[in-house]
Amino acid sequence: MPSWLRKLLMAGGKVTVRNQISASGRLERVTSIANELDGLVSLLAHLSAQDETVETAYFCHGGVRHVFKLDREGGFCGYRNIQMMLSFVQQVADSGRGGSSEEEQQRGGGGSGASESAVRPRIPDILRLQDMIEAAWDQGFNSEARIETGGIRGTRKYIGTSEALALFLSLGLPCEAQAYGKASRSSRAHDRLLDGIEAYFVDAVASSSTSAGWGDEIYRTRLPPVYLQHPGTSAFIRLAHVVAYPPPPSSPNPTDNHAPSNQATP
Repeated sequence: MPSWLRKLLMAGGKVTVRNQISASGRLERVTSIANELDGLVSLLAHLSAQDETVETAYFCHGGVRHVFKLDREGGFCGYRNIQMMLSFVQQVADSGRGGSSEEEQQRGGGGSGASESAVRPRIPDILRLQDMIEAAWDQGFNSEARIETGGIRGTRKYIGTSEALALFLSLGLPCEAQAYGKASRSSRAHDRLLDGIEAYFVDAVASSSTSAGWGDEIYRTRLPPVYLQHPGTSAFIRLAHVVAYPPPPSSPNPTDNHAPSNQATP
């Protein structure tokens, strides 16, 4: 990895701090990170509810942050998707400690909004994630991947499901991987994938772990998102039936001109 890229990844997205009036009327200091965005799930739910062609949509936990690539960083999509997964873990842990709620986090608009007294920790950067994955291999989690890759610390090597699974298991986070292979006579691989994603969200709704918002068929769940690996890249599934996409090279702030007028209850 060239030194300029290492410095870029260590620095991360530009951090800015601004003051704003909260919904309760108090002055808050809000921290924004240039390549992270809160409130995207809420925005997509709002847009889906306005789209007459959408019959049903299921969304992951609204506290998940959208993390996108820095300019010139290259192919680190697997790491960016892991960061978005970890933003869910941070949000759930913060709520459990009495920190800002999912809805309060989303009111921050175009960045990682939090009051000065409850600023969320930064998501581990790519270099830190490489160290964490190597440590997971040391503990025996999917350690055969080290042989396959020759090690990833300080490199630009691609990672995938095996490395993500090793990291999450080493942190004590319950998770599992499912594979959808070649088509058979009775079913096609992409049909089984879509059925599996749908079942993941529908089962949560059936267990009453969610409430509907933005319309009777727009479901906001408390589920973590789904890490999806396919040849050449990984993607991040926030919702069923509407969209799934990998982290883009850069992302405009979609809340600038399309912010919803209210917030759904998660």
